Amino acid sequence: MVITWYGQSCFRIQNPHINLLIDPFGSGHGIPAPRGGARIVVMSEGAPPKVKGEDVFCITGPGEYERENVFIQGITPTGNSERDENRSTLYTVLVEGIRIAHLNLRSEATLSDKDIEQLGEVDILMLPVGDKKTYLQARAQHPLHG
Repeated sequence: MVITWYGQSCFRIQNPHINLLIDPFGSGHGIPAPRGGARIVVMSEGAPPKVKGEDVFCITGPGEYERENVFIQGITPTGNSERDENRSTLYTVLVEGIRIAHLNLRSEATLSDKDIEQLGEVDILMLPVGDKKTYLQARAQHPLHG
């Protein structure tokens, strides 16, 4: 399995059988957008930008999903947040027996005990990188949030 970080909260998980993209973004971020298609696209908030490829399976919210031997669980966080409508879906991805958690949290958000229990034990934890100012600048430039 190969995991690639593209910046902010965008990651690609791939092996010879799967190509999964989490939180892809378009151009205009000041960093190169992910290239290439994906068979599975997971968004922690909003709708995905256009992704190359046929038969793309898009996940945009809480629930349990299975596609191409990948098990994905979307969790609505219950922890404290500045505003409820700003909450992002938390995800766990089980692939090749490895449990990955993707948390697109903002600086004002915290996980509750219930959130931590729902996430369970994870092998790899993915977090966005950058301070709140960086996040807000990227969000303002994002074609889905602009």
